[in-house]
Amino acid sequence: MKYLIIIIVILFSCKSYGAKWHVGPTLQYTVCSQVAGQVQDGDTIEIEQAVYKNDVQVSWTKNNLYIVGVNGRPKLEAGSNIANDQNNGKGIFVISGSDVTVENIEFANATVKDHNGAGIRQEGRNLHVTRCKFDGNEMGILGGNISNCRTLVEYSEFLNGGSIANLGYQHNIYINHIDTFIFRYNYSHEAIAEGHELKSRANHTFILYNRIENKQSVDSRNIDVPNGGVLVVIGNIMEQGNNSSNSNILGYGMEGLTNTSKHSVYIYPRLCIRKIK
Repeated sequence: MKYLIIIIVILFSCKSYGAKWHVGPTLQYTVCSQVAGQVQDGDTIEIEQAVYKNDVQVSWTKNNLYIVGVNGRPKLEAGSNIANDQNNGKGIFVISGSDVTVENIEFANATVKDHNGAGIRQEGRNLHVTRCKFDGNEMGILGGNISNCRTLVEYSEFLNGGSIANLGYQHNIYINHIDTFIFRYNYSHEAIAEGHELKSRANHTFILYNRIENKQSVDSRNIDVPNGGVLVVIGNIMEQGNNSSNSNILGYGMEGLTNTSKHSVYIYPRLCIRKIK
Protein backbone atom coordinates (compact mmCIF):
# COMPACT_ATOMS: atom_id res chain seq x y z
CA MET A 1 0.00 0.00 0.00
CA LYS A 2 2.88 2.36 0.84
CA TYR A 3 4.36 1.92 -2.66
CA LEU A 4 0.96 2.44 -4.29
CA ILE A 5 0.59 5.77 -2.49
CA ILE A 6 4.08 6.83 -3.62
CA ILE A 7 3.27 5.97 -7.25
CA ILE A 8 0.00 7.95 -7.11
CA VAL A 9 1.78 10.98 -5.63
CA ILE A 10 4.43 10.86 -8.38
CA LEU A 11 1.85 10.61 -11.14
CA PHE A 12 -0.15 13.58 -9.88
CA SER A 13 2.97 15.70 -9.35
CA CYS A 14 4.29 15.25 -12.90
CA LYS A 15 3.79 18.12 -15.32
CA SER A 16 1.23 17.48 -18.03
CA TYR A 17 2.39 18.40 -21.52
CA GLY A 18 0.00 19.29 -24.32
CA ALA A 19 -0.25 17.90 -27.81
CA LYS A 20 2.21 18.68 -30.58
CA TRP A 21 0.98 19.93 -33.96
CA HIS A 22 3.06 19.98 -37.14
CA VAL A 23 2.62 22.42 -40.04
CA GLY A 24 4.47 22.05 -43.34
CA PRO A 25 3.96 22.06 -47.13
CA THR A 26 4.02 18.26 -47.34
CA LEU A 27 2.24 17.51 -44.05
CA GLN A 28 -1.40 17.03 -43.13
CA TYR A 29 -1.65 20.69 -42.09
CA THR A 30 -0.08 22.91 -44.72
CA VAL A 31 -0.79 26.33 -43.14
CA CYS A 32 -1.19 27.61 -39.59
CA SER A 33 -4.86 28.51 -39.98
CA GLN A 34 -5.71 24.80 -40.30
CA VAL A 35 -4.56 24.02 -36.77
CA ALA A 36 -5.27 27.22 -34.83
CA GLY A 37 -8.87 26.29 -34.10
CA GLN A 38 -7.94 22.82 -32.87
CA VAL A 39 -5.13 23.50 -30.40
CA GLN A 40 -5.70 23.42 -26.65
CA ASP A 41 -3.97 25.06 -23.69
CA GLY A 42 -0.34 24.02 -23.40
CA ASP A 43 0.07 22.70 -26.94
CA THR A 44 3.13 23.07 -29.16
CA ILE A 45 2.89 24.11 -32.81
CA GLU A 46 5.94 23.32 -34.95
CA ILE A 47 6.16 25.07 -38.33
CA GLU A 48 8.57 23.60 -40.87
CA GLN A 49 10.95 25.93 -42.68
CA ALA A 50 9.24 27.14 -45.89
CA VAL A 51 7.60 30.26 -47.30
CA TYR A 52 3.89 30.34 -46.48
CA LYS A 53 2.13 32.91 -48.67
CA ASN A 54 -1.31 34.45 -48.35
CA ASP A 55 -2.76 32.40 -45.49
CA VAL A 56 -5.75 34.00 -43.76
CA GLN A 57 -5.35 35.74 -40.41
CA VAL A 58 -4.50 33.19 -37.72
CA SER A 59 -6.03 33.69 -34.26
CA TRP A 60 -4.44 31.87 -31.31
CA THR A 61 -6.95 31.90 -28.43
CA LYS A 62 -5.53 29.25 -26.09
CA ASN A 63 -3.06 29.77 -23.25
CA ASN A 64 0.51 28.55 -22.73
CA LEU A 65 1.12 27.83 -26.39
CA TYR A 66 4.60 27.35 -27.83
CA ILE A 67 4.71 28.27 -31.53
CA VAL A 68 8.11 27.57 -33.08
CA GLY A 69 9.80 27.35 -36.46
CA VAL A 70 11.80 24.15 -36.97
CA ASN A 71 14.50 22.96 -39.39
CA GLY A 72 15.22 26.58 -40.30
CA ARG A 73 13.12 29.72 -40.03
CA PRO A 74 9.70 29.65 -41.75
CA LYS A 75 8.47 32.84 -43.42
CA LEU A 76 4.81 33.80 -43.08
CA GLU A 77 4.14 36.26 -45.91
CA ALA A 78 0.84 38.12 -45.79
CA GLY A 79 -1.15 38.77 -48.96
CA SER A 80 -4.60 39.69 -50.21
CA ASN A 81 -6.50 37.42 -47.81
CA ILE A 82 -5.40 39.54 -44.86
CA ALA A 83 -5.29 42.87 -46.72
CA ASN A 84 -8.90 42.45 -47.92
CA ASP A 85 -10.35 41.09 -44.68
CA GLN A 86 -13.17 43.56 -43.99
CA ASN A 87 -14.34 41.94 -40.74
CA ASN A 88 -11.38 41.44 -38.43
CA GLY A 89 -8.21 42.10 -40.38
CA LYS A 90 -5.47 42.73 -37.85
CA GLY A 91 -2.40 40.89 -39.07
CA ILE A 92 -0.69 37.56 -39.57
CA PHE A 93 -0.97 36.26 -35.99
CA VAL A 94 -3.52 37.56 -33.48
CA ILE A 95 -2.60 36.21 -30.05
CA SER A 96 -5.38 36.53 -27.49
CA GLY A 97 -4.29 33.63 -25.29
CA SER A 98 -2.06 34.30 -22.30
CA ASP A 99 1.54 33.16 -21.72
CA VAL A 100 2.26 32.39 -25.36
CA THR A 101 5.80 31.99 -26.73
CA VAL A 102 6.65 32.56 -30.41
CA GLU A 103 10.11 31.52 -31.57
CA ASN A 104 12.11 31.46 -34.81
CA ILE A 105 9.47 32.71 -37.29
CA GLU A 106 9.59 35.51 -39.89
CA PHE A 107 6.53 37.71 -40.39
CA ALA A 108 6.38 39.81 -43.57
CA ASN A 109 4.25 42.30 -45.50
CA ALA A 110 1.18 42.54 -43.27
CA THR A 111 -1.19 45.30 -44.41
CA VAL A 112 -4.86 45.83 -43.48
CA LYS A 113 -7.61 48.34 -44.16
CA ASP A 114 -6.83 50.55 -41.12
CA HIS A 115 -3.06 50.48 -41.87
CA ASN A 116 -2.24 48.68 -38.60
CA GLY A 117 -1.40 45.34 -40.18
CA ALA A 118 0.84 43.53 -37.70
CA GLY A 119 3.16 40.57 -37.85
CA ILE A 120 1.85 39.83 -34.36
CA ARG A 121 -1.14 41.55 -32.79
CA GLN A 122 -0.95 40.99 -29.03
CA GLU A 123 -4.27 40.84 -27.20
CA GLY A 124 -3.41 38.36 -24.41
CA ARG A 125 -1.22 38.69 -21.34
CA ASN A 126 2.47 37.83 -21.11
CA LEU A 127 3.72 37.38 -24.64
CA HIS A 128 7.27 36.13 -25.25
CA VAL A 129 8.78 36.63 -28.72
CA THR A 130 12.29 35.32 -29.35
CA ARG A 131 14.56 34.87 -32.39
CA CYS A 132 11.95 36.16 -34.85
CA LYS A 133 12.08 38.58 -37.77
CA PHE A 134 9.53 41.24 -38.76
CA ASP A 135 10.01 42.73 -42.23
CA GLY A 136 7.82 45.15 -44.15
CA ASN A 137 4.76 45.02 -41.92
CA GLU A 138 2.75 48.12 -41.11
CA MET A 139 3.45 47.13 -37.50
CA GLY A 140 5.98 44.49 -36.53
CA ILE A 141 4.36 43.79 -33.18
CA LEU A 142 1.32 45.79 -32.08
CA GLY A 143 0.35 45.34 -28.44
CA GLY A 144 -3.02 46.36 -27.01
CA ASN A 145 -4.04 47.79 -23.66
CA ILE A 146 -3.71 44.80 -21.32
CA SER A 147 -3.70 44.87 -17.53
CA ASN A 148 -1.19 42.84 -15.49
CA CYS A 149 0.81 42.10 -18.63
CA ARG A 150 4.52 41.51 -19.19
CA THR A 151 5.80 41.43 -22.77
CA LEU A 152 9.32 40.17 -23.51
CA VAL A 153 10.89 40.56 -26.97
CA GLU A 154 14.45 39.32 -27.44
CA TYR A 155 17.01 38.24 -30.07
CA SER A 156 14.75 39.48 -32.89
CA GLU A 157 14.98 41.82 -35.88
CA PHE A 158 12.53 44.53 -36.95
CA LEU A 159 12.79 46.53 -40.17
CA ASN A 160 10.78 48.51 -42.72
CA GLY A 161 7.80 48.95 -40.40
CA GLY A 162 5.33 51.71 -41.23
CA SER A 163 2.63 52.77 -43.69
CA ILE A 164 3.00 55.35 -46.44
CA ALA A 165 -0.80 55.70 -46.35
CA ASN A 166 -0.76 56.92 -42.73
CA LEU A 167 2.47 58.77 -42.04
CA GLY A 168 3.84 58.69 -38.51
CA TYR A 169 1.36 56.30 -36.89
CA GLN A 170 2.86 52.87 -37.62
CA HIS A 171 6.14 51.60 -36.23
CA ASN A 172 8.58 48.68 -36.16
CA ILE A 173 7.16 47.78 -32.75
CA TYR A 174 4.38 49.50 -30.80
CA ILE A 175 3.42 48.41 -27.28
CA ASN A 176 0.41 50.10 -25.72
CA HIS A 177 -0.62 50.33 -22.05
CA ILE A 178 0.70 47.28 -20.20
CA ASP A 179 2.63 46.92 -16.96
CA THR A 180 6.10 45.86 -18.18
CA PHE A 181 7.80 45.77 -21.57
CA ILE A 182 11.30 44.26 -21.91
CA PHE A 183 13.13 44.71 -25.23
CA ARG A 184 16.58 43.12 -25.20
CA TYR A 185 19.27 41.85 -27.60
CA ASN A 186 17.27 42.98 -30.67
CA TYR A 187 18.02 44.83 -33.91
CA SER A 188 15.36 47.37 -34.88
CA HIS A 189 16.15 49.51 -37.90
CA GLU A 190 14.97 51.43 -40.95
CA ALA A 191 11.38 52.15 -39.95
CA ILE A 192 9.63 53.91 -42.84
CA ALA A 193 6.96 56.60 -43.34
CA GLU A 194 7.96 58.60 -40.24
CA GLY A 195 7.52 55.66 -37.91
CA HIS A 196 9.59 54.90 -34.80
CA GLU A 197 11.95 51.98 -34.42
CA LEU A 198 10.32 51.40 -31.01
CA LYS A 199 7.31 52.93 -29.25
CA SER A 200 6.16 51.95 -25.77
CA ARG A 201 3.34 53.20 -23.54
CA ALA A 202 4.09 50.59 -20.87
CA ASN A 203 4.32 51.66 -17.22
CA HIS A 204 7.80 50.10 -17.08
CA THR A 205 9.95 49.93 -20.22
CA PHE A 206 13.35 48.22 -20.21
CA ILE A 207 15.46 48.64 -23.37
CA LEU A 208 18.58 46.54 -22.92
CA TYR A 209 21.58 45.83 -25.17
CA ASN A 210 19.97 46.44 -28.56
CA ARG A 211 21.01 48.06 -31.82
CA ILE A 212 18.38 50.63 -32.79
CA GLU A 213 19.05 52.71 -35.86
CA ASN A 214 18.08 54.21 -39.16
CA LYS A 215 20.61 55.14 -41.81
CA GLN A 216 18.62 55.70 -45.00
CA SER A 217 14.89 55.57 -44.31
CA VAL A 218 12.53 58.41 -43.39
CA ASP A 219 11.76 57.36 -39.84
CA SER A 220 11.01 59.42 -36.72
CA ARG A 221 12.53 58.63 -33.31
CA ASN A 222 14.62 55.57 -32.48
CA ILE A 223 12.76 55.29 -29.16
CA ASP A 224 9.47 56.95 -28.19
CA VAL A 225 7.98 56.56 -24.70
CA PRO A 226 5.15 59.10 -24.97
CA ASN A 227 3.38 58.63 -21.60
CA GLY A 228 6.34 58.44 -19.26
CA GLY A 229 6.62 55.84 -16.53
CA VAL A 230 9.87 54.06 -15.67
CA LEU A 231 12.28 53.96 -18.60
CA VAL A 232 15.57 52.05 -18.29
CA VAL A 233 17.97 52.20 -21.24
CA ILE A 234 21.19 50.17 -20.85
CA GLY A 235 23.93 49.19 -23.26
CA ASN A 236 22.26 50.16 -26.53
CA ILE A 237 23.71 51.47 -29.78
CA MET A 238 21.42 54.03 -31.46
CA GLU A 239 22.03 55.83 -34.73
CA GLN A 240 19.92 58.33 -36.64
CA GLY A 241 20.46 59.25 -40.28
CA ASN A 242 19.93 62.52 -42.09
CA ASN A 243 16.67 61.38 -43.68
CA SER A 244 14.88 61.12 -40.36
CA SER A 245 11.80 63.35 -40.07
CA ASN A 246 12.51 64.05 -36.39
CA SER A 247 15.65 65.44 -34.83
CA ASN A 248 14.91 63.63 -31.54
CA ILE A 249 16.54 60.25 -31.14
CA LEU A 250 14.69 59.52 -27.89
CA GLY A 251 11.35 61.00 -26.82
CA TYR A 252 9.88 60.78 -23.31
CA GLY A 253 6.51 62.03 -22.05
CA MET A 254 5.80 64.02 -25.19
CA GLU A 255 2.09 63.06 -25.22
CA GLY A 256 1.62 63.70 -21.50
CA LEU A 257 2.92 61.96 -18.37
CA THR A 258 -0.22 59.89 -17.90
CA ASN A 259 1.18 56.48 -16.92
CA THR A 260 0.30 55.35 -13.41
CA SER A 261 3.86 54.42 -12.38
CA LYS A 262 6.42 56.96 -11.24
CA HIS A 263 8.09 58.96 -14.00
CA SER A 264 11.83 58.40 -14.15
CA VAL A 265 14.49 57.81 -16.79
CA TYR A 266 17.68 55.79 -16.26
CA ILE A 267 20.28 55.87 -19.05
CA TYR A 268 23.45 53.99 -18.24
CA PRO A 269 26.98 54.78 -19.47
CA ARG A 270 27.49 52.14 -22.13
CA LEU A 271 24.73 53.69 -24.20
CA CYS A 272 26.05 54.96 -27.54
CA ILE A 273 23.94 57.56 -29.38
CA ARG A 274 25.14 58.90 -32.70
CA LYS A 275 23.68 61.26 -35.27
CA ILE A 276 24.94 60.17 -38.70
CA LYS A 277 26.20 63.01 -40.87
